[in-house]
Amino acid sequence: MVSFLKDKVYFKSYKRVLFFVVVTTTVLLSLPLMEGKFVKKNMEISVLLTPFNVDSTLDPSFLRYTTEYHYLQSLMINLVEIDGKENYKNQLAESIEKSSDGSEFRIKIKEAYFSNGDRITIEDVVKSIKRAIILGTPHFKGADVFRDADKLKSIDDEIAGVQVVSKSELILRFNHSTKEALYYLQLTDLGILHSSQYKKDRLQVKDWTEVTSGPYRAKIEDGKMAFVANQAALNYSEDMPQKIFFQSTSDIEELSKKIQAGDLHLGELRPMVYLKLQEKVKNIDGFKLFGSKNDGITALSLNAKSKVFKNESTRRWVLKRVLDSYEVPESTKGISEKAYQFFLPQAKGYVANAKIYELLENVDTQKVPDELKDGFSIETVTGMENYLLPGLERSLSDILGVNVSLKADMNGAEYENVLKTQKHEALTITISMSYKVLGETLNFQYLNETPFFQDPTGRVKELLKKYQSLDEPDQESLVIKDILKQMTLDAECIPLYYVSMPTFFRSDKIEVSDIYLDEAIQFWRIRVK
Repeated sequence: MVSFLKDKVYFKSYKRVLFFVVVTTTVLLSLPLMEGKFVKKNMEISVLLTPFNVDSTLDPSFLRYTTEYHYLQSLMINLVEIDGKENYKNQLAESIEKSSDGSEFRIKIKEAYFSNGDRITIEDVVKSIKRAIILGTPHFKGADVFRDADKLKSIDDEIAGVQVVSKSELILRFNHSTKEALYYLQLTDLGILHSSQYKKDRLQVKDWTEVTSGPYRAKIEDGKMAFVANQAALNYSEDMPQKIFFQSTSDIEELSKKIQAGDLHLGELRPMVYLKLQEKVKNIDGFKLFGSKNDGITALSLNAKSKVFKNESTRRWVLKRVLDSYEVPESTKGISEKAYQFFLPQAKGYVANAKIYELLENVDTQKVPDELKDGFSIETVTGMENYLLPGLERSLSDILGVNVSLKADMNGAEYENVLKTQKHEALTITISMSYKVLGETLNFQYLNETPFFQDPTGRVKELLKKYQSLDEPDQESLVIKDILKQMTLDAECIPLYYVSMPTFFRSDKIEVSDIYLDEAIQFWRIRVK
């Protein structure tokens, strides 16, 4: 039709009527996919997630909460992704060539476009990565990973670590052989940004309304964020939700009514919210959960720099007592199970529980250490009580035979300050570890910018360097066991339980069989019925 108009082909009057009908029909048929304005009702879905307003920060370099990952993973494309079988798979990357020593990667990208029609260039990829190095990311410290990254002051600076070599190719060079290179490249932290985005120091929701590289772009309606499908995206599909509305409520009764009425198609529930809701919603037709009981782990961090836990023997005493006696409450077993080590059960590196006990067989738990007789306090951030299993404070007090107090009154900034000053006695937090790979379970904890569990002796970091230098699976396995052994002997990380983030969906409205929960809910994998 466009070529007819461009070539100025004219019709006789009766043909003009036919032409008008055809053009009108074509335009009307295309409207459901334009702007989400006339999207057919059955291509819209309503999702339970805290909506952001237009001035909210939404930036891959400043990620803090899971909700942000849900949004950003749908607004950006990555070089690679992890599939449902935990294998790496190219996304924007067309090909990846790895050097023999594992320190260099040559990447060619596919032909792809931003939502405004601009082509995604190799410069966009390079400058997005440089921005992440300069501003930092939650999952890894780019300045330590990429070669010469410490010299990078501006995204326009040239460094050996991130270099354009042709119109469609770049080379990434790392300071040493990096087994988790592909793990880094599929993180939301390293999503591809548009020039209007990577030139800014901090991105807000309004920066995602005009142009994105991912399957959706943001749209503000009534001051809240919605998603509109991006037809230009590599991962676009006509049967994925063409428009997504986000809503939230803290009222359990209101939430229950919305679920029962079928007003919500998909949503993530905090563990404590689900426990309050489960009896009301478990028998609703079409209401189902997906995910596993070990999407993340709740652990206790004992500060080796504090007076109470300075001695390794005291920390091991706590570890053995917890492993011997802590049990998850019966009422929560649908979404949790006891943890005996820091690795997830499916993770590369998981070691039989019996091996953990062998390391602690000489620890005498009969007598309470003198340092613990006055008890100790555990701190965490405000809101974390929604993720901690009920009665945790009381259970730990009973198990250890001392008074254990739990305070959840810190904001994010205060929490980060506590990590830096190391003036606390103990901390607890629930950590999402859904990738189930060593790169997250170890690198995230010991090599990133603000590690949650410290490495009191430095031995874990040394073992990680050794692990990175090995290629033989048998040798890798031995080092992984040494790492777990060291974590057990240092006993600063006390595993409590694995827990899931219950995610519900309406099976009569949407199909989620292709969704796998790695870092976030992938909205473009949903198929609307």
